[in-house]
Order: sequence, then structure tokens, then C-alpha cells
Amino acid sequence: MKRRAFVILTLLFCASFASLHAQTELKINPLGLIFSSPNLSAEFAAKDNVGIEAIVGASWYTLTVIEKYKSFGANAGVLGKYYFNPETTIDKFYAGIYLRGGSNKFTSEVTSANSFSRSFFAGGFAIGQKWVSRNNIVFELGTGIGRNIVSKVTSGTGTVNLAAVPLLNIDFFLRLDVGYRFGGVGKKK
Repeated sequence: MKRRAFVILTLLFCASFASLHAQTELKINPLGLIFSSPNLSAEFAAKDNVGIEAIVGASWYTLTVIEKYKSFGANAGVLGKYYFNPETTIDKFYAGIYLRGGSNKFTSEVTSANSFSRSFFAGGFAIGQKWVSRNNIVFELGTGIGRNIVSKVTSGTGTVNLAAVPLLNIDFFLRLDVGYRFGGVGKKK
């Protein structure tokens, strides 16, 4: 059921961009598919050197800490990028800012009383590099670091605020995206 919901969400996300005429990129993180946490993103060219990216994702995996937990979660975010010296519109080296949030529910396989959930909301800075082929295939490598503004773990016994702990309030991500650019490669500089 969880995977079916993710597939339906993915199809709706892609269908909403099917009739785009402006320069838009649809991307997926192939490493996320391997590790049961895929992310889909769509980036729009606001200007020749400014891109706005919306990201949605899901995760499902098993976690073992004393006992076994099954997890399912969802996340979403937005990333504003400034491209310093684009060859075409929105490509090459960029820096930007991001906001992202999400939640995961962990269900114990032993007893439901031990189940818990985690939610977070974070913001920070990102850098990366994007390459666009002549066939409009997009490859992107990026990273970001920021701060968890909200990071809570909630169980039947209460809530723990992890954002108050200095080493636990760091937010970090690494991404390797592959996708396709719609609307041409843009203007050559």
C-alpha cells in the first residue's frame, strides 16, 4: 500500500509538468531507489542564472535498535539556486539556500507500544554542479549543510526535542540526480 501511494504521487507529480513549455527539468536520485528513499524534483528557470527546485520524496526501510522497526516517511523541500557562470540556462556551478521538512513513523514488529515518529524542518546552504548533455539529459551532484529548526522524536511516553542538542541539530544532504530538461537547452552565452 505504501509503495502504491508513492507511485501514485510520482505519477501525479510528473503529469503536472507534462505540458510545460518553459525550461523545466525533472530529476530523480538513483541512489535513493537503491536505498528505498527516492526523491523526485522539478527545477524551473526563473532567470538565465536562477533556478527554483521543488523536491518530494518517500522512504521505507527496516531499522534495528534492540528490536526491529519498519519505517515509512515522506519529505518535501524547496531549493533556490544561483548559477555563477552558466553555459546555457541554469547549468554548471551553483550555490543556494534550501528549506526542507519531513516525518517518519517507526512501527515496532514486537509491540505497537514501542512505536515512535520523527519529524524535522531544516534550512541551510547548498552547493553543486550540473551538467546538461546535447540531448537534454541532466546530471547533478550537490550537497547541503544547515540546521534543524525543528527535530522531534515522539513516542507514547512523550516528545524529545533533538534540535536543542547542538550536535544533533545539524542537517546534511548529498545528492546525485539524473533527469531530463524540457524546453530546450536555453540560450548560449
